[in-house]
Amino acid sequence: VPHSTDRAPTRRSSHSLCLAHPIAQVRILTACAGRKEVATIICDGGGLPALVKLLARPDLSLQGNAALCIGECAKEERCLAVLAVQPVVPPLLAIAHHQKGQTAKNAAIALGRLAKNPRILQVIRDNHGIEILARAMKGQLGNMGQG
Repeated sequence: VPHSTDRAPTRRSSHSLCLAHPIAQVRILTACAGRKEVATIICDGGGLPALVKLLARPDLSLQGNAALCIGECAKEERCLAVLAVQPVVPPLLAIAHHQKGQTAKNAAIALGRLAKNPRILQVIRDNHGIEILARAMKGQLGNMGQG
């Protein structure tokens, strides 16, 4: 019987170890969010506000994956409506403006998809987001010729 007791903490610790890695969790969620039914589950389960909060975390991988997941969810009208009442635009604009590479690109893509909502489009405009996105895209296009 002591043998089975020794195993139980190992199972719990490996489970909690998995839960301790939000980057891996968000990557998995993002990989699945391209499917309409998964985006709807994220939305209905209250995951969108949590993803918006992750945009403020200092980890670039976490920011980039959260932005990508938000962009995938924004393809769905119901998710877009939920995101329209979240403070999602300022952190995405900050990422698109101040970061580089895939993280900035993911933020720009998310903003483009979010802009389908008139309220979000107005917030983007009010925060000089059109100019920020234009500069981000110009930077991306300039990098395409290099390599």
